[in-house]
Amino acid sequence: MRLSSTHTSFSSVWWVIKSIFFLYNFFINEWIAASPNESLRLQAMIDAIVALRLGLNRSDFAYIMLGCDLPIHLYLDKSMGLDPKGFWRNGKNLPLPNRPTIAALFAFDSLLTLRDNLDNESGVIEKFVGKLPSDGWQIPRKITKTELKEISQNQLGNFEYTVDDLTFQTEQNIETRHSNTFPQSWSEVEEMAKKLDQILSMKPTKGYFS
Repeated sequence: MRLSSTHTSFSSVWWVIKSIFFLYNFFINEWIAASPNESLRLQAMIDAIVALRLGLNRSDFAYIMLGCDLPIHLYLDKSMGLDPKGFWRNGKNLPLPNRPTIAALFAFDSLLTLRDNLDNESGVIEKFVGKLPSDGWQIPRKITKTELKEISQNQLGNFEYTVDDLTFQTEQNIETRHSNTFPQSWSEVEEMAKKLDQILSMKPTKGYFS
């Protein structure tokens, strides 16, 4: 919900669940994925949890991500022979840490490390996700070729990279994508929820669609 219900039209839903899950202790914009970076972080965590539930290991996950680790300029090289339907197409023009595929790879590695140190799988996911909006796994700000090779069991990271290729691109001077489409406070959420309820309760004018 934090990732998908980020439009004003979901105000009624947020207003209902805020009391159930005690969300009102934080600003609404802390809960929604209001920026590309937070969307990336949440999606990577979801992908990692799904992979865990499916029983994948590091080698399985890395195999799925083959071709996702190329430096940007190599994607212009037709001789690379990449699968035209491969996941490498997602974020190929971004630095590696900003790519949904590579972020998910690192998230999955962190999740498996937690699992190896804890016995209770539900406890593993709870610790991985956290209880507060900004808790849980965080996107690495820098990665290394050695790390990439290690967590993929040498299936990825076999290219030459620049510092920029391996450095996370921050959102400085980038406007958040939901800043103008979602209420900025719980009082605004309540007000919008009431307006939506009024609109939805209105009966259509007779013969409107005739």
